[in-house]
Amino acid sequence: MPTLPVGMAAFGLAIACVTDLREGKIPNELTFSLMLIGLVVNTFLGDPLLGVLGFALATAIHFPLFALGVEKGGDAKLLMGLGALGGWRLLLETTGWYAIVYIPVGFAVLAVSGQLPNLKNKALWLYQRALAKQNGSEFKGEEPPNTMLKTAPVIAAAWALAYATTWLERLF
Repeated sequence: MPTLPVGMAAFGLAIACVTDLREGKIPNELTFSLMLIGLVVNTFLGDPLLGVLGFALATAIHFPLFALGVEKGGDAKLLMGLGALGGWRLLLETTGWYAIVYIPVGFAVLAVSGQLPNLKNKALWLYQRALAKQNGSEFKGEEPPNTMLKTAPVIAAAWALAYATTWLERLF
């Protein structure tokens, strides 16, 4: 893969990580720019189908996950931008790694951001509420706030692993 799209993807992922960790959001300006830049750059590099197929596959996989509430919109659009930049193989590998590293990297992000204790408190509260309901009693404990995982760092880790391993290239 040419270094220009790789550098642009890495730069975009860095921005996405910072904004997601600070604001809990991946800006549309970033994701749509990555999509457009990926399509344009790959066209200028002589392989317009690389970006088109990567974007199309990302849309086919991640838009339904967004529509079903499995992924947030910014995450799906970030993956569409990565697909436009890196093509369908790298996108498919990134998606596979995303599924594999979601829990361990997600827990690491929560630990570093200091949100892991809240996740534990929420899980304990849900367990105690379920026990009370099962016993026919009313649970009066105060509900802890939800803990939201900032997934841009998880996507960045998945992309880096996909770029480093490229196992799909060996299959096709």
